[in-house]
Amino acid sequence: MPVRVDPVAPLDRPSAMVYIEQARHLLSAAEYQRFQDLRRDMRTRGVDLKEDLTRIINLMHRHMSLVVGYAAFLPNGFLINYEHEPTHIDDWYFITVTTPYGEVYEYRFRDSRV
Repeated sequence: MPVRVDPVAPLDRPSAMVYIEQARHLLSAAEYQRFQDLRRDMRTRGVDLKEDLTRIINLMHRHMSLVVGYAAFLPNGFLINYEHEPTHIDDWYFITVTTPYGEVYEYRFRDSRV
């Protein structure tokens, strides 16, 4: 069963604004618009947490500070681990999210340099 939580985590407004501004600078215009659309969906529809995390991580996996910083929007007890392993051919990204309930979500991405 998917983990469902209140989509509005306890994050103070200044911290949220700093994160959003950082996202605006690091993401392309299209990616930033997608991020805004995802945020709007989370507030209005209350997407289940695993789907929400998957959508955000798929969008931001190249930006460690955004992936790890997203934990501030989650309820207490969530851990996000981010690893980036570049090779001469491609870049690998390994992201693990551990919930306070002991569930582990793993995400792996490969971006080719060729």
